[in-house]
Amino acid sequence: NCQGVAQVGCFQDQLVYGTCDSSFYAKILRKWFACDDPNGPSVTQEIVFKRPLLDDLQRLDDVVIQTCDPANEPVPEAWPYIIDGWGNKVSLNELDCNFSVAIEETEFEVCDNGSKKIERYIKVFDWCKGTSKYMDTILIKIGDFEGPDISVTDTVTVSTGPMDCTAALPFDRAKLEQLMGFSISDCDGTEVSFSVDT
Repeated sequence: NCQGVAQVGCFQDQLVYGTCDSSFYAKILRKWFACDDPNGPSVTQEIVFKRPLLDDLQRLDDVVIQTCDPANEPVPEAWPYIIDGWGNKVSLNELDCNFSVAIEETEFEVCDNGSKKIERYIKVFDWCKGTSKYMDTILIKIGDFEGPDISVTDTVTVSTGPMDCTAALPFDRAKLEQLMGFSISDCDGTEVSFSVDT
C-alpha cells in the first residue's frame, strides 16, 4: 500500500485427496499472500485430514427406551463412531472414508404389551485395507421395562376417638389419594388391593 506495508490476509485453497496408500485422507494447500500483490511472495500452509483407522472406531453402548407405546417408537440408529480432533462424536455414516458397515438384527418380542428387544450385530469393512472387523453386538430394548411408580405422603396424622383412642381409616383408592397423597401409575394401568398388618 502507500505506506510501504503489504496487507496480508488473502489466500487460495487447493484440495488434494489421498489414495488408500497415502498417509492422509485429504489435505488443503492454503496459499497466503498479500491482498494487494497476489503474484508477490507467498507462504503455503498445509492442513491435513487423517483417515480414521478401524482401531479408532468406538464401541457402542446398549440402548434402553422406556415407553408405554413401543409399537410406535422408532428403532434408533446406532453407528460406530470416532472422536474427531475437536472432541466431537462423528458417526461412521457421516464419513466418506472407504468404510462399509454391515448390520444384522434379530428381534425378540417381550411379554404381550408390544415391548421388544433387538440384538444388533455390527461389522465394519475397510475397503482400503481389504479387511473387516467385528465391532460390537448391542442390545436395544424398547418398551415398558420399569415397575409402577408409587408415591405416598411420609407422615399422616389421624384423629382418634376421645373415649377409646381408636381411629377408622378409609381403604378405598380415592380416600387414600385424598388422605395420604397415595398415587400409583404404570403403563399397563393399575389395580390396587390393600391389606392391613396388625
